[in-house]
Amino acid sequence: MKHRRGVDLLPDVSDAGQLIYTTLEMLPEFYALGCRCRACGHKAMVDRWEIARKYGKGVYIGSLGSRLSCSKCGARGNSQWLVGKLPRD
Repeated sequence: MKHRRGVDLLPDVSDAGQLIYTTLEMLPEFYALGCRCRACGHKAMVDRWEIARKYGKGVYIGSLGSRLSCSKCGARGNSQWLVGKLPRD
């Protein structure tokens, strides 16, 4: 999306469905990433900076879903991304 003055604006990632088309470097810093296991329902926060170091900043978040594994039950590739805004002062 472009601003009327030609400035590139970040995409609206208010819901997890749009994360498929978003890279880690495009995701604003005040967004927190998490995932939920579809097998057991376990929810956990994901360290986005560690993922960026391991796979690169330009990787699409949606392509990482198959690489996630649940820390509770061990299920792999059965996760759903969660996104939320951190409180800003």
